[in-house]
Amino acid sequence: MTVNDRTRWRTVVGTAMATETTREQVLAAIHAGELPAIDIGGGALRISVVAATAWVTGQPPAPPATTVTTRAYDRRHP
Repeated sequence: MTVNDRTRWRTVVGTAMATETTREQVLAAIHAGELPAIDIGGGALRISVVAATAWVTGQPPAPPATTVTTRAYDRRHP
């Protein structure tokens, strides 16, 4: 599994609570290969919030937002 540096990670329990699914449903999806997860040791798994949202909603993940460059604010000039 490739880990995207911009992807935020949550624990399986946190994602299950956020998406109102049960922990067992999330674990079943991980074991079935429907939801990618990373074993972080100590019996804990982490999953991508983007992947979890896509799995719960049945929609593919949205493309990453484009970067907007703005000028830095200069406090010397009102």
